[in-house]
Amino acid sequence: MRSLWRKKINVKIDGFTLVELITVVSIMAVMIGLLIPSFNSMRNGSDLTQAGQLLVGQIDVAHQTAAAHSHAMEIRVYSYKNPQIPNADDNYCGIQIFEIMPDGTKTAIDKALQIPVSTKICPSETLSTLITSSYALSAGDIQKNPLPSVGVNYTGFAFRIRPNGSTDLPNPIISSPPSNFFITIHGLNAGHAETQPPANYYTIQIDPLNSSIRTYRP
Repeated sequence: MRSLWRKKINVKIDGFTLVELITVVSIMAVMIGLLIPSFNSMRNGSDLTQAGQLLVGQIDVAHQTAAAHSHAMEIRVYSYKNPQIPNADDNYCGIQIFEIMPDGTKTAIDKALQIPVSTKICPSETLSTLITSSYALSAGDIQKNPLPSVGVNYTGFAFRIRPNGSTDLPNPIISSPPSNFFITIHGLNAGHAETQPPANYYTIQIDPLNSSIRTYRP
């Protein structure tokens, strides 16, 4: 009877050497470093689009509600220190709609909304022509409408949309000088008092005659 011999086979399992491991980790770190700016840029672009769409949507809501209720709607844009941002400056970042009742009282149709914290409405009168003393909120309107987290510590501007779609903004044809009405949104750190828009922005143009909207993105 033949004996069956089993051969013991030693299998050597090779792992990463320390040098190889360090090399792989270094490559991954470089790739992550290259991807982070792209990710941040995509996120900021998405926030900017969301902010622009929020303002456009609220203007559209005011237009439709004015026609449905046969009352003028007042669109208010607020500037305050965002409590979500440490050591924040005052920035235009909130919006709210009020219904103007026949007796002149103003009633909010919804709570104040806020654009993403990484964005702001440009305070420059060149890029946001609605931000002037002509359209500033009165102290009385501010006192009657405290906002969550900031109370009455805010400023803002406002304009109205009438039931027929027209606004209380000056007619650009007969006004002197001719006026165009813009609101420009950009990143929070893109500047403060620009005369030229930054590389990435969202501009909303409002037609004072019929409250129609045009938007601009680079």
